[in-house]
Amino acid sequence: MLLKIQKLLCSKHYKLSKIFIIKKTMSYNQILQHSSHLWISDHTTAQEQTVQSLQNVLCKNNSCQTCTICTQIKTYTHPWTTWLEPQTSYTIDQIDEVIKSVQFTLDAQEFRFFIFTQAEALTTTCCNRLLKTIEEPHHGYHFIFLTDRPQELLPTLKSRCFTKTLQSQSIQHVYHDILEPFITYKFNKPIQFLKLIDKQNIKETATKEIIDLLIEHFYKKLKQTAQESSNHQDLHGYIDIILLLKQALLQLPVQGSSKLFWKNLYLAFDQHQHHVTKTT
Repeated sequence: MLLKIQKLLCSKHYKLSKIFIIKKTMSYNQILQHSSHLWISDHTTAQEQTVQSLQNVLCKNNSCQTCTICTQIKTYTHPWTTWLEPQTSYTIDQIDEVIKSVQFTLDAQEFRFFIFTQAEALTTTCCNRLLKTIEEPHHGYHFIFLTDRPQELLPTLKSRCFTKTLQSQSIQHVYHDILEPFITYKFNKPIQFLKLIDKQNIKETATKEIIDLLIEHFYKKLKQTAQESSNHQDLHGYIDIILLLKQALLQLPVQGSSKLFWKNLYLAFDQHQHHVTKTT
């Protein structure tokens, strides 16, 4: 009886191992079989899944998450990956730099990945300049276009890409710890919040999504309070918060300044809380 159980466990282990290898091979092949990809999802999900896909390809330890390669990919510093972000839209200089980079022949086991984090920000001029490059690149060069607005992309770009729609994650789930002090209105742990911001590495595009979510939350609170209470002080408090968030939307961080943006927003909310406390 014991021997039969051992055989069954070994058989299941073999099958599970085989399934894992097949899934990894499929993921590995899919990203390498096509030179150009268009991945559609919210920015947070798209970038996270891009990181995972690149780790599947480049990590020699099954996307271990602990080696230097996995860490470099996760922090956008791996030498074989280039993450391209626009200020407001991509520039010809950025595109020319890409075109210049792909002129070199790579060794058989070498790869280069160019990730456009907001493909909808490609102007018509930039897109047209890039078309021939992504259509017939040298071996090992791959282009990944991420967007949550595929309808804004030129058909000529979309037709050259292998398109995949990624399953979106809830922004509330992904950034729950960031949202919590603002939603609960508790700002008594600034050092912990700053460490959290460092750990999360929030991108500029995700910042806007989080601010939009906070505005929506406080609009609901404002509406609910207006219907259920005659406390004008609470109403004015929610209006002040919404105006504060609207102001933040007008001053969204440029590339590399998200940490400072969230630090300042946290402090602004903390000051507002102290002001409200003094006037009550």
